Amino acid sequence: MQLIGIVLLLISVGLVVGPVGAVVYIYKDDLSGLIIPPEVKGLVNGDSSLFINDNSGNDGDDSPFGSFVQPEFVSANIDNAARTFSVTVNLTNSFTIDLTLNSLSTDVDTPDRQRITAVGLSNPYVIAPGESALVTVEGSWTQTGEAYFMEHYSTSEAADVVLVNTVVDVNGVSVELSEPIQITVPMSTSGITVTG
Repeated sequence: MQLIGIVLLLISVGLVVGPVGAVVYIYKDDLSGLIIPPEVKGLVNGDSSLFINDNSGNDGDDSPFGSFVQPEFVSANIDNAARTFSVTVNLTNSFTIDLTLNSLSTDVDTPDRQRITAVGLSNPYVIAPGESALVTVEGSWTQTGEAYFMEHYSTSEAADVVLVNTVVDVNGVSVELSEPIQITVPMSTSGITVTG
C-alpha cells in the first residue's frame, strides 16, 4: 500500500514540476517572458507595431495606423499670419476600456530630414470603449516647411513627410517610437479654413 502511495505522490509531483520546468526551460534566457506579454515588452522597447502598422499596399489601405487607429480627417485651420495650424481628426476607440490620450508630440520632416513642423496634442482626450472623439493637434511651420508644401501644392496631389521623435502617452503609459514613420499628406484644400 505504501508503494502505491509513493508512486501516486511521484506522479503528482511529476504532473506539476514537469510543465513548470518545461516553461522555465523555454524562457530560460528571459524569465520576464513568463509574466510580461511580448507586446508590452515591445512597447517598452519602442516597438510601435501594436499601435502603428504599415499596411501600405494591403487591400488599398495606405494608412500607417493599421486597424488599431483609423484617424479620419475632419478639418484644418491655417493662420498664415501667425504661421500656425490645427488639424482635427475623428478617432475611434476599438478597445473595451477607456483610452486617455494624455499627450502626443512629433516632429514632421521632409523625406531628406529637413524640419517642417513640430506638432502636439491641443489637450488630453478620454475616449470611451467603442466611441469616437474629435482630436486636435496643433503646430507651427518653418520656412522650409512652407517652401516644401508650396512646391508640392503646385506640382502634385500629395507630399511625403516623415514623423520622427514621436512620443505618445496613453493611459499614463508613455511610448517613444524609435523608428520614423513615413506618411503621405494629400494636397487637397477640402475641409481647410485659411485665415490671415
